[in-house]
Amino acid sequence: MIGEIICVGNEILIGDTLNTNTRYLSKSMTTLGIEVAYQVVVGDHEERLLEAIETARRRSDVIVFTGGLGPTYDDMTKETVAKALEMTMVLDEEALDDIRRFFELRKRTMADANRKQAYRPSGGRILKNENGTAPGIYIKNEETHYILLPGPPRELMPMFENEVTPILEVLSSDVITSRIFQLSGIGESDLAEIIGHIMDVSDNPRIAPYAKLGSVNIRVTAITKTKEEGKKQIEDTTALLMPYLEPYCYSYDNKSLEEVVVQMIIEKNHSIAIAESCTGGLLSSRIINVPGVSRIYKNGFVTYSNGSKETWLNVPHALILKEGAVSEAVAIAMAEGVAKVSDASIGVGISGIAGPDGGTPEKPVGMVCMGFTINGKSIGTTFHFNGNRKKIRDYSVWYALTTLYSLLRA
Repeated sequence: MIGEIICVGNEILIGDTLNTNTRYLSKSMTTLGIEVAYQVVVGDHEERLLEAIETARRRSDVIVFTGGLGPTYDDMTKETVAKALEMTMVLDEEALDDIRRFFELRKRTMADANRKQAYRPSGGRILKNENGTAPGIYIKNEETHYILLPGPPRELMPMFENEVTPILEVLSSDVITSRIFQLSGIGESDLAEIIGHIMDVSDNPRIAPYAKLGSVNIRVTAITKTKEEGKKQIEDTTALLMPYLEPYCYSYDNKSLEEVVVQMIIEKNHSIAIAESCTGGLLSSRIINVPGVSRIYKNGFVTYSNGSKETWLNVPHALILKEGAVSEAVAIAMAEGVAKVSDASIGVGISGIAGPDGGTPEKPVGMVCMGFTINGKSIGTTFHFNGNRKKIRDYSVWYALTTLYSLLRA
């Protein structure tokens, strides 16, 4: 079955609200065997929403709406859906009682405007909201299923799990099984060259590469009638792909790169300490997010100034004067220094120019130097990243992790 998501709200269109609902709904619907083919965002405008509904009903079997179920005049989703389906709005007494109870439990007075939320299209039924005042609505009209959900994720997600999932589970006869291959050290064009001959002939499972920050992943999706058949197709395709992907694939079971790196450090009986300048502790934060990291993480320093590099990491003053703080030599000295003072077998040092100011023709904004030492053997590397300050820092952390992964694999 084909699914479509229509998000309603001016705040999404103008960028005031980050639309996380589509990601959650797409993943959840796909798991339930609904192929999400379209995502639409519409403002609080009746005519445009009517157009979106008319388009969606021609091409989709399941249409999920988010937002526009509030008590104010510009919350118009269910009224507009009712108009599109030629239904009248009726008061649902049970929904009204639930809304009154919501306010009573919080010792608040229900405003008259909230009564609007208890109305539903005549052909629909209420989906209970345990976390807010806006009930959802389910309508089956001809062969199309309409699901109206509130916008706030804290209300939408529990409602989808408790109320919508049982509806969708019985709709699709297909099972969608997928696996994501997470890669580092290869670009999308190079990837297409090495596995293009497999992608070109594989329609089911579908093989789709997609770019992420500093990397490219592959999603393999099988549409079958049973879970067992889907699992077999995924495993068969994995066997075809892995001879080509093995040098680059760090996980295909949803592990993050930092999880894989921490596990490798544990397995090799190493310990790690990190010294950061331009990244300001971001790499340590990613590493520390991994459960069990206390077994291998010794120390983290944010040595932003030259003085802190000298004081805490014993980086020679003369070296900074000669090479500059942003240099491979200083990054290596940072790695060696933090490893020594922390009694760690692995040390990482990062120093760079995140901008927007501070660059020179010789050392432009986006230049980041990294040093790595493992059991006394040290290397340095330099990257040149584009983007704003945040993106440069994010890229720096990603490439520090990918370099660590490569060194640990060697």
